[in-house]
Amino acid sequence: MSSRDQALPAIGRSTTPDDAPWLWQFLKTELAPYPGRAWAVTRITIAATISMVLVMTFRIPYGFLAALAPFFLSRENPQATLRSFLAIVAVSAVAALYTIAGAMLLLDDPLTHFLWIATSAFLAFYLIRVLSIYGLAIGFGGIVAAAIPLWDDTLLTVNARTENTLWVSFALVIGSAVTAAVESFFHRVHPIDDLRLGIESRLSAVEDVLRQVAAHHPVSGKAEKDISLYSGLGTSRLRRQLLQSSYPPPFIARMNVAVALLGRLIDLADSLRIVRSTRSIALRQEDRDRCLRLANQVSNLRNDLLQRRRPPAIGIASQPEPSDVPLLPEMEHTGALLTQAFSGTRSAEEWFAEAPVDPGVRSRLFVPDALSNLGHL
Repeated sequence: MSSRDQALPAIGRSTTPDDAPWLWQFLKTELAPYPGRAWAVTRITIAATISMVLVMTFRIPYGFLAALAPFFLSRENPQATLRSFLAIVAVSAVAALYTIAGAMLLLDDPLTHFLWIATSAFLAFYLIRVLSIYGLAIGFGGIVAAAIPLWDDTLLTVNARTENTLWVSFALVIGSAVTAAVESFFHRVHPIDDLRLGIESRLSAVEDVLRQVAAHHPVSGKAEKDISLYSGLGTSRLRRQLLQSSYPPPFIARMNVAVALLGRLIDLADSLRIVRSTRSIALRQEDRDRCLRLANQVSNLRNDLLQRRRPPAIGIASQPEPSDVPLLPEMEHTGALLTQAFSGTRSAEEWFAEAPVDPGVRSRLFVPDALSNLGHL
C-alpha cells in the first residue's frame, strides 16, 4: 500500500499559466492582422460611419439598426451583396407588416398578446436556422424584436406605433443600401473576394514552409509567422463565410471539403515547423526533392485558383513512401486530396467567379431539410 502511495504523483497547485500572459497571447492571436482583414474592417467601418451620419443628419429614428446592417450583409461578391440588399428590403417590409398586423389583431387580450410575442421569438430563431441567407433571418428578428416594445408603450397612439415600426424597417434598409454601395465601390478598387484571398494566403504559407525545409533551412521569418498565425486561426472564418453566404448548397458543400483539407495541411505544416525547430534532422536529397515537389504542387494549385483555371488532380499513392522528414508523407497525401477536392467541380470559374452557380442548380431561400429536420424545431 505504501509503495502504491509513493508511486502516485503528488497533487499540488495547478501548473496552468497565469491568466494575464494567457489573455495577452489570446488577444495577440485574435487581433493579429491577416490578408483581407484590413479591407474588411475598413469597409465595415466606412459603411457604419456613413450610415450613422445619415441617421444623425436626418434624425432617423432607431438608427442603431442602420449601423448594424454592415455586419450582416453578404459580401462575397458584388452580385451576392446586391441580392442580399434586395432580399433585406423585402424581408424588412414583411417583418414590418407582420408586426403591425399581429399587434393590431392580438394586442388587446393579455393571453393572445403573450402568445404572439412567444410565437414571434420562436419564428425569428427558427428562421435563423432554416434560411440559407443568414442576414435575412437576422434582419427579420431584429425588426420584430425592436418593434414589439413599441406596441407595449401605452403612451403612444396606434398611429405613432405604426409609424415607429415603419421607421425601424426603414433604418435597416438605409444601412443595407449604404453597405451595398460601399462594397460595390471597394470591389472596383480591390477586386478580390475574402474567401479566395483566405485560401490563397494559406496555400502560400504552406509553400514557404516546404521551400525552407527543402533548402535545409530552419523555418523562420515570415514563413514561421504566417504558418503559426493560420494554424492558430484555423478555418472557422472561411467556414462561416461559406455558411452565411448566398452561394448554392452544392458549392458550399464542395468548398467545405476543400477548406477542411486546407486546414489539415496548415496544421501539418505548422507541426513540421515545430519538429524542425526542436530536432536536428539531416535531410536526404530524396526528402528535399519531395518537399520541393510538394511545394511546387501547392504553388501550381494557388496559381490555378488565382487564374480561375481548373487544377489537374494529383494521384494518390496506395502505399506512401517512407521519409525521414516527419509528417511529409501525410502532407503529400493531404495535398493530393486537396487538388482532387478542387478538381471535382466542373470548372474553377464556379469557385471564385462572380456568380459560381451551376446552370442546373438554383440557390434556395431555405435549407433543404427546413421542414423535415426536427432538430431545427
